[in-house]
Amino acid sequence: MLATLAVALGLHTTTVLAQDSADVRLDSAVRSLEMGPRETRADLTVDLYNTTSERRLVKIVLERTPPGWDVAVWDRFFDFKIDEIVVEPPAPDDTGPSQSLRLRVDFPDERPPARDYSFVMRVTSPDGSVEYDRASYTIKVPEPPAPTDTGVSIGVTYPVLSGPASSEFEFEIVIDNDTGADTSFDLTGGALDENGQPLTGWDISFAPAFGAERIISSISVGDALNERVDVRVSMPPNTSPRRNIKPQHLKREAGV
Repeated sequence: MLATLAVALGLHTTTVLAQDSADVRLDSAVRSLEMGPRETRADLTVDLYNTTSERRLVKIVLERTPPGWDVAVWDRFFDFKIDEIVVEPPAPDDTGPSQSLRLRVDFPDERPPARDYSFVMRVTSPDGSVEYDRASYTIKVPEPPAPTDTGVSIGVTYPVLSGPASSEFEFEIVIDNDTGADTSFDLTGGALDENGQPLTGWDISFAPAFGAERIISSISVGDALNERVDVRVSMPPNTSPRRNIKPQHLKREAGV
C-alpha cells in the first residue's frame, strides 16, 4: 500500500538502467614512451567517450604502478587528482570526448634505474562490478647522462670577427639549458691569445639580446629553454694581429 501511494504521488521516479561494458570507451593514444635522460615527469592525454544516451559515473583505477612513483589522473585544466568522474552522453553530432583528462607520471626523488616499467589503468563502475575499458602503459627510463654532460651548451652566432685594433665587436651567444631545472648562470669573459693564454686590457661585457639596454653579469634560463645574450668586446689600442677571444666561464650561481 505504501509503495502504491508513493507511485501515485510521483515520489517513486528513479529508473535503474543496466550498465554494459561497452557504455564507456577509453582513448589514450600514447601507450609507450621513453623519458629524456633528465626528465622526471610525463603527461599523457586520456579521453573518455560515453557511448550511451545516459550519464555514467566511472571510477579510475591504476594498478601495478612502480613503487615510489606518483601516477594519477588529473583534471586537464586544474591541479587536482580524479578518482571518480561523471561522463555525460554526447550532444547530437558531437564526436569529441565526453571527458578529456591528464595521466601524470612523476618519478620519485631518486631516479629509478634504467629499464622499462609498466602499469595498467582501468575504467570501471563505482562498485567495480563493470569494467568499461582498460589501457596498459610502458615508461622507458634511459641511462642517465654522462657525468661530464652538464646539460648546458653555448652556441655562437658569429664565431669569427675581424677589424682594426680600435674596433668594438659585438656578437651573440645562445645558452641552452637542459639541466632539468630552471637555472641561473654567472657570466664572465676573457681574451685568450692563439696559445690559449689570457690577455690583459680587454673589456668584455654582456647584455640581453632583447629588452632594456643594460649590462648584466648573470642570466636565468628556464628548463629546456634558451636565452640569447649579446657579448661586447673592446680591445686595447696596441693589440697585435691574430688575437683570438672567447667567453671563458659560464657557471651556475650554486656551483660550476
